[in-house]
Amino acid sequence: MVLDYSEIKRSSLKCKKIFSEYTQEATDGGEAGVMNFRFQTLDILRFVAALGVVLFHIDGSQGNWIGSLYLCVDLFFVLSGFVLEPAYPKRRNYREMSKFIFRRFARLAPMVYSTLFFSMAYFLLIELRNFLTKGEDGANLDMSLTSILLSLLLLQIFSSQSLLFNYPMWSLSTEWIVNVFLLLPLSSKRRTANALFLLLLGLAPQIINLFSKQPEILIQLSRCLTGIIVGIILRRVFDSKNLQPSLNAFLILSSVLFLSTFIAFNSSTHVAPMVSVIPFTILVFTLASCERSMSLKCSESVSYWAGALSFGVYAWHVPLAGIVDRYAPEEFLSNAFLGTLTLTVFSCLAGFTVTKFIERPVQRFIRKREGTELGCVGQKE
Repeated sequence: MVLDYSEIKRSSLKCKKIFSEYTQEATDGGEAGVMNFRFQTLDILRFVAALGVVLFHIDGSQGNWIGSLYLCVDLFFVLSGFVLEPAYPKRRNYREMSKFIFRRFARLAPMVYSTLFFSMAYFLLIELRNFLTKGEDGANLDMSLTSILLSLLLLQIFSSQSLLFNYPMWSLSTEWIVNVFLLLPLSSKRRTANALFLLLLGLAPQIINLFSKQPEILIQLSRCLTGIIVGIILRRVFDSKNLQPSLNAFLILSSVLFLSTFIAFNSSTHVAPMVSVIPFTILVFTLASCERSMSLKCSESVSYWAGALSFGVYAWHVPLAGIVDRYAPEEFLSNAFLGTLTLTVFSCLAGFTVTKFIERPVQRFIRKREGTELGCVGQKE
């Protein structure tokens, strides 16, 4: 038997291409066609932020620095705006806008739906066991049609009962709403001026909240809008200016980064989200600049998997925490490291399963559908 090494090489390159497409779909929602540069360092950063949220939910009530890790959600918002900016339509075209909305929904919905159905099934199993054993060990979930419908539409933010299925979904719900809301102002000819106005609009409720208590839903939408707009503006500056980070600039940015991080992590919950945008902006900009201009690279496989699995870790850790909390020994739960490690591993497995068997086929269907539509347009023209 003679080995054809050229055929082996072609197969290897094909496998690598498939793997790259899979991980690209999992991290940027299928907008790979508009991404001119993949930031491997930001994939790593996204995964670290997801771990921060997990650690906060496990040990955030102890009053130490871990209690400030909820701010990692604001880092997600900045990253989202920075990565998705090229995907936003640059003109008011119905086809492009509807395609963007469809892609974003298809990116977010599979993971949200899977955690929703998992939580509902787990709740029903507990209720069935209580019925058979006449127990009272129930879960506090609202299974009303309204709560389920809002969850299916990714509008959980408008119902606290819907968030009982999986509380971290509030950030994905606000992100979905803000993504759709920004389509019109960011597709106009005055999109830069509109972006600056929207930044002020996002900061206003948080500033007012310092003096007068505002509704939580308004503050959550405000945090999301602020972070995404900052990320969008940052990406436009990044793409328009080929900045070469000097040593002096690096030292200044590092000083501001550490100072603002210290202030954010030691501020009240009213001030911290606003202040945290500063170090997160500097961090994202510095990593992206260093990667582009200094060829700062991470291991491709590590960065791909980190970016692909970060969404699953964030979406799945709370539903799985209910099972771990119910069946794991108390000594095990008191160890923050073991708890974080366990939830991360199981969340990665759940997220990978959903991505491979649900989200990936959906993304393939979308690409095939868009390719068919493009072919039809070309034939008509």
